[in-house]
Amino acid sequence: MNRPITDAGVAGLAIHEGRAELLEEIMTLAPVETTEPTPVRRHRRVLPLVAAAAAVVAVAGGATWLGRAGGPGSAVSATPAADAPELAVLDAAGWRLEHARVDDAGGELDYVAADGAEVEIDWRPADQYAGYLADREDLGPGDRVEVLGAPARLWSYAADDHTALREVVGAHLLEVRGSHLSRAAYDDVLADLGPLRTEDLAARLPSAAFTADGYTRPGAEARGLPAAPERPALIRAPGWSLGVDDSVFWERGDARVLMTTVGNVPDAFAYDRYLGADVRRPIRVLGQRALLAEWREGDVQYRVAALSATPSTLLIFEGTGLTRAAFLDAVASAQWVSKEDYEAAVAGQG
Repeated sequence: MNRPITDAGVAGLAIHEGRAELLEEIMTLAPVETTEPTPVRRHRRVLPLVAAAAAVVAVAGGATWLGRAGGPGSAVSATPAADAPELAVLDAAGWRLEHARVDDAGGELDYVAADGAEVEIDWRPADQYAGYLADREDLGPGDRVEVLGAPARLWSYAADDHTALREVVGAHLLEVRGSHLSRAAYDDVLADLGPLRTEDLAARLPSAAFTADGYTRPGAEARGLPAAPERPALIRAPGWSLGVDDSVFWERGDARVLMTTVGNVPDAFAYDRYLGADVRRPIRVLGQRALLAEWREGDVQYRVAALSATPSTLLIFEGTGLTRAAFLDAVASAQWVSKEDYEAAVAGQG
């Protein structure tokens, strides 16, 4: 026979001691907040403990969630608003549309401001959301925010480089990337986004946006090359061709070595993105101690050499499609160069 649960019965349960022990264990295991990117601690016990503690708190005094829903003072809805738009535009004063392209796979709108700030709005099919989220979570859990009435997660690559990935609304995911913007200015951009429905695309965008080359504002300057890192380097190994898209990379056959930087991370060995790598060992690159990290995702084997380029910035070489020996030979040929030499090489693409 089931006994009824009463308030008096709940009050008499010896749960307070258990709750205190669980919360103490969580605080012991939980990561301390640092500057971006937020670390990802891979303690397998944390989630079960959080779930158990949440159950204890719920029994003791109602549904109280332990954790931060977003930035200070933020409140994020659990589900998209019924009228949340699938897409977004940035029609706020001070921004102009530089480039637009729409096709069956999604679309991209690029905006610039007079001070050089850039905002890129991308939308893709809803079934790609999980892959996008997994990639962004390499930077940590992110902050929970709201974008046009729907929950989103926000990450900062650097102090002036941010992205927000919104949960699926309708048939699309939506991502908003802001560059050369402080976090406060980026938050203002998110607040200034305007709604755009898929059926209104043709009416709101230039007709050239629906062509293979897309729309580029008449008189707009060509999209700039990737900015030189604060302390740039170049791979000098023979047989490698320098290429440029959103980043600088070198190719040899099917092998590729990408060079990038990550801000607000002083030590490669403490960078959480690489803590779960299959291989982690010290090597020498560019005359200093570096981390060699290796892991596999599906059929792709990743090899990374990461080192401190400045007291707060990592320089990273990420290789795919090559053996460890070939990767180490490539990064061993890297040399520090001046920004002038770097920019000349990148402008000439080798």
